[in-house]
Amino acid sequence: MTLVGRDDVLSICHNALDGARSGRGSVIVVRGGAGAGKTALLREFGNTADAAMVLSATGSYGERERASGLVARLLSRSDADAGGRPHAVLATLRDAGDPVVLLVDDLQWCDRESQRWLSALAEQSGHWPVVLVTAVSDGAPGWDSAEVEDVLFAGTHHMKLDNLDHEEVREMLELLHGEAPADRVVAECLRATGGVPWLVAGFHDAEAIALSARVRLRRMGPAALDVFMGVALLGAVPIDVLTRFCGRPGAEVIGLCAELSATGLLNVGETETSVTHPLVRRSLLQHGSPAELRALRRRAAEFRHDEGAEPAEVAEHLLASEPRQEQWVMDVLLAAAQSAMAVGEPRRAVRLLRRALSERPDRAAQEGQVLLRLAEAQVRGDVEGALKTLDSALKVVPEAEVDLGMFNVLMLDGRRSQAAAIAAKASGATAARMRARLSWRPADASESVAMSEDALMSAVGTLSRTLAGQGRLPALAVAAELTDRAPADVDVMFAQVISADLFGYAGQLASATQACDSVVNAAEYLRHWPALAYALSSRAQIQRRAGRLGAAELDAERALDLAATCGMSRTGRAVRTMLACLVELALDRGDTAAASELLTVHQPVGADIAEPGGEALLFARARLRAADGDLLRACSDLERCGDLLTSIGVRNPAAIPWRSELARLLGAVPLAKELCDEEVELARQWGAPATVGRALLAGSGPMIDEAVDLLAESEDRFLFAQALLQCGVQRAGNGDLIGARRELRRGHEIAAELDCAYLSGRIGAELVTVGSRPPKPKLYGVGGLTEAESRVARLVVLGHKNREIARMLFVRERTVEVHLTRIYRKLGIEGRAALVSLLGPDE
Repeated sequence: MTLVGRDDVLSICHNALDGARSGRGSVIVVRGGAGAGKTALLREFGNTADAAMVLSATGSYGERERASGLVARLLSRSDADAGGRPHAVLATLRDAGDPVVLLVDDLQWCDRESQRWLSALAEQSGHWPVVLVTAVSDGAPGWDSAEVEDVLFAGTHHMKLDNLDHEEVREMLELLHGEAPADRVVAECLRATGGVPWLVAGFHDAEAIALSARVRLRRMGPAALDVFMGVALLGAVPIDVLTRFCGRPGAEVIGLCAELSATGLLNVGETETSVTHPLVRRSLLQHGSPAELRALRRRAAEFRHDEGAEPAEVAEHLLASEPRQEQWVMDVLLAAAQSAMAVGEPRRAVRLLRRALSERPDRAAQEGQVLLRLAEAQVRGDVEGALKTLDSALKVVPEAEVDLGMFNVLMLDGRRSQAAAIAAKASGATAARMRARLSWRPADASESVAMSEDALMSAVGTLSRTLAGQGRLPALAVAAELTDRAPADVDVMFAQVISADLFGYAGQLASATQACDSVVNAAEYLRHWPALAYALSSRAQIQRRAGRLGAAELDAERALDLAATCGMSRTGRAVRTMLACLVELALDRGDTAAASELLTVHQPVGADIAEPGGEALLFARARLRAADGDLLRACSDLERCGDLLTSIGVRNPAAIPWRSELARLLGAVPLAKELCDEEVELARQWGAPATVGRALLAGSGPMIDEAVDLLAESEDRFLFAQALLQCGVQRAGNGDLIGARRELRRGHEIAAELDCAYLSGRIGAELVTVGSRPPKPKLYGVGGLTEAESRVARLVVLGHKNREIARMLFVRERTVEVHLTRIYRKLGIEGRAALVSLLGPDE
């Protein structure tokens, strides 16, 4: 073991050696719990004791009954008679000329004759050139015997080895691995090990810790290992429960717990006993004889089940034991899986349900139900895997009814055929809800909106009328009521994302963001990745409209990555909507190359986006083609987008404003005016100021002025800045340079406030043409970092690697690299070290 943090003890030892050279002997007693570094200390002193005869021996648990065995080994390298009395031995050693260093490790395990001999030698050593250094392990068998106490009593120096502190842990890790560890690694190591040296040394080697722990425990006797493993298996446990589990007398168990507590391996409280270091517990339960560990786990499962423990605790042991085809095991695993789903642990539920299947249910119906529950757990993070499991379930039990949550995920992912197959097997109210969703069309929207107990159906019904362009105020009322509900299940989460969309269509972006935030938090807690991706996608679109482009990009990237992680269809409406948001964000930044790359990378080769479900992506591609100068194909995309939306009755321009976008591309032709007038009329019917303002921007003259007035009162800050740019250009064209400068400066101020560099640059260029000097945009320095870049920078400063940051932010590692490149450029630095130095730990 590497020796760290023991300089003070070594200094005392060397001072004692200097005294021995002058004829003043010393006895140094070193004490500490298991793995405190006593052996390493004695070895280091022996290696650095220059000009001295060093004799060493270690007490052996297996040789405790061999009379004078340790003394014989201690003196084997000298001329002294191991059978002689201490006074004669000291005289012989003195005649050798050099001072003598006697190192005795694990004194508590020496045979009693050797302990008595050492006690006598210690009492006589004061006037001899000898240093006796002996180490005692607190709590080990024999550590408090009369013979050991006699040696301790004769000690001139008593040293208690403490655990390592933060800086000492850092030093040991650096010595062991050859490089300075990050602060978070040091903190995690200190938390896991408590600074115990042998655990720090094995922090990255659980197998070595397990081996060392077993050796130490076996030296304390087989009963000690049995008791410790009982505590490791049962967790924090009362002594009476531990006694029943071990099947040993209570007095024996209490005594062993006291000894293990003294060694630092157990914590014995007033009511419960627990393992001191979870790292030791995990290591012992993961490494060892597989058959022995499985048997222990089975024994613990049966014991805790008989004691009436919670299913989750019993299941933890069952997962590590072999199947027995017993019904009680199946019941426990199913109950534990249900609890895991309720607390947001679907991956654990999947493990439990797969383990339940290994119990080989004796009835097809039961196997089918387990498979259905497994599919319901899988769908939160693996849609493709869930579909395969669902197929297996339906083969076993063809008439089985599937959970509505599974149906809703399939609908979200655009898998209508699978959803329809599920609906065909459903019955009662569930079947009615499924059929209603399958047959939904905005064109079929009823004339009234009734808020029902079924949150999702209320949301879907309201969305129908909204997309048809009807009932803005009733839609807001439904959205507000839906947002007040706790997102405790998938139906309510999906309903609340729809409520966010309703708020967004109505121009209430703050309320929309709040609704999305609620679902994001719930979905993260429940580990429901499709729902989380859905909520993030909706929030990204809201953030974009509000002008928070960095935050929008981060949300959209997370959504797309989550969708890929959980196997959502790349050609489904949900994923294509996420991708469309990212493409439009790239265009908002003026980066047509990035927008084109996104379309190429994230859509299958040969995929046709000009089909139902691809409307948003068609709109985004049209903007890209227009930016690249391909107006003919851009207009074709917009026309196809309009056809698809019209075919399902989507008339509200708040959803996708394809008419005004097409009118702008067509220019001064009659069709352009018709499209513009139609969208303005539809927007006024809907009544949201931002929707009306966007439609008016496709016109000219007073329509632009009205658009600016309407958007000034809206929450669509990004669109407002664009409107001011358009208004300024129009005024300049009409010769009103003063008015043009006024509107352009307003737009530039808003664009700079939103950190929209590309839009700021466009407005700045127009300011130059009207004879004004634009304010210098704050693109560099810490203030120039976007919200997404600031998050990445903070995580880098905290010591996280790119892969860890990507995992924490639910984005691709490549995305983190792109953010870092921008951060370095804006801050004028090169590399992570410079970033950490510049921002420091407090940024």
